[in-house]
Amino acid sequence: MAGSVSANYLRGIGEYLLQRELDVDAFWARFELNADMLEEPSKRIPISSYQDMLQQAGELAQDPNAALHIGECIKPGQYGVLGYSIMSCKTAKQAFDRHMRYENLVSDRSISTYHFEDKQVRLSWDTGDLPVNRAMAEENVASWITFTRWVTGQNLSPVLIKFAHPKPEDLSEYQRIFACDLLFGQDMVEVIFPNSYMNMPIIQHDPVMREMMDAYADRLLEQLSQCDEFIAQVRQLMMEAMGEGSVSLDSIAGLLNLTPRTLQRRLSEQDESFKGLLDKVRKELALTYIAQPFIDLAELAYLLGFSDQTAFQRAFKKWTGTTPGKFRKGSS
Repeated sequence: MAGSVSANYLRGIGEYLLQRELDVDAFWARFELNADMLEEPSKRIPISSYQDMLQQAGELAQDPNAALHIGECIKPGQYGVLGYSIMSCKTAKQAFDRHMRYENLVSDRSISTYHFEDKQVRLSWDTGDLPVNRAMAEENVASWITFTRWVTGQNLSPVLIKFAHPKPEDLSEYQRIFACDLLFGQDMVEVIFPNSYMNMPIIQHDPVMREMMDAYADRLLEQLSQCDEFIAQVRQLMMEAMGEGSVSLDSIAGLLNLTPRTLQRRLSEQDESFKGLLDKVRKELALTYIAQPFIDLAELAYLLGFSDQTAFQRAFKKWTGTTPGKFRKGSS
């Protein structure tokens, strides 16, 4: 279901409103929701509704920094199986791998990618050709940093955070929460932190639980891809066309008996784009295939429908910050 967020994740808004002694039930009623619905693992909310919730929560609380404060309210349960998988990892590096692999279980609004460099790691939040929403970016970054501090037991701060929106007049809450340098008006939202964080232990490491949560998350990802019939159909056609090297807007539109323009419009209606969806499908398959030791790395470019090995290597490094060979070695 493209352009959606897990209902579990909305509980941060409820916690935020509760802290400010506001009527949470009345707030959910505005969106035809109730507290019980937020406990349903399979329930999804359109991204457009979630953006409205962030805005209206801030207006109700008369808080211009509501998105930042909602991010601070993050609890493990809001991330669902993704959160529990991360909590059971041994190191931050393992947690980062699972963030990339399972983030669609929380929200499929963007692609989060860790770029592993010599002295630092860049976490980019790529929304493709869709506009970056300020409130969602602020909430996303604040919740990610808050949760990272919680699972490591360390008061960690990034080196630098880049936001796409213009610089606000008052930065006091940004500085209190993030305690790092900030840049605004950038092309992409990014969080940059020291490479040394990679080996930090997760305080609740449990290898048995991690294996169980990973298996459960894989099943949920498969189910999620089938939630929306049209998106699932486009995804399936993309996967089938990859091996034939014909994954293009024109070719997929033809298989659906649609014009390319109509296909783009129908995807746009669900806050998706052809390029963005293809990138997500390729990334998900790449991370699945590379975990299978019997699949030779040289075959991956063909399986994912890339024109050549160089194009695949370039795309994989964009997704993970490293080469397929190094990634497979580091994940073993």
